[in-house]
Amino acid sequence: MDFIFASFTMQNYRRYSVNVVYRLQIKVTELLFLPVSGINLE
Repeated sequence: MDFIFASFTMQNYRRYSVNVVYRLQIKVTELLFLPVSGINLE
């Protein structure tokens, strides 16, 4: 039972870390492209 629980938590941790990395990439691209779009709008 403990082994099943451990593998289950590892899958959840892997999925959670992938989600965090994905959100970080979105934040970085927003920070990089917002000034560029602001310059293009003016």
